[in-house]
Amino acid sequence: SIFILLIVFMVVHELIHGLFFKLFHPRDHVKYGYTKGMLYATNPGKLYKRWQFMIIGIMPLILITLALWGLFWIGVIHASVFILVAAFHAAGCAGDLYFEIILMFSPIGAMVEDTATGMTIYVKQ
Repeated sequence: SIFILLIVFMVVHELIHGLFFKLFHPRDHVKYGYTKGMLYATNPGKLYKRWQFMIIGIMPLILITLALWGLFWIGVIHASVFILVAAFHAAGCAGDLYFEIILMFSPIGAMVEDTATGMTIYVKQ
């Protein structure tokens, strides 16, 4: 069912964030959780280069969209399922996209700290 597919992609979404947190900080332990109706992955207190945090933020949207396209093109899911699940997933990425916009307008050398509730941007003076 579509509801199950949405739940699966929500979990996969956070696992992708976690994968990229680990890629940039291999020795750290990524924390996963659920609060206020949302799943999350976090590596609080760790600093990332601006471009690294942008990659961490955007990769679930890119990879899940590509997976949905692939499932559609090989005939596993119908076009209506693709559109519905892709739209819901993209809508669920609104917070990630908001962070992407903030980071796009942050200085290139900025460092980003992952926090339990978002991010803190540090800029050299």
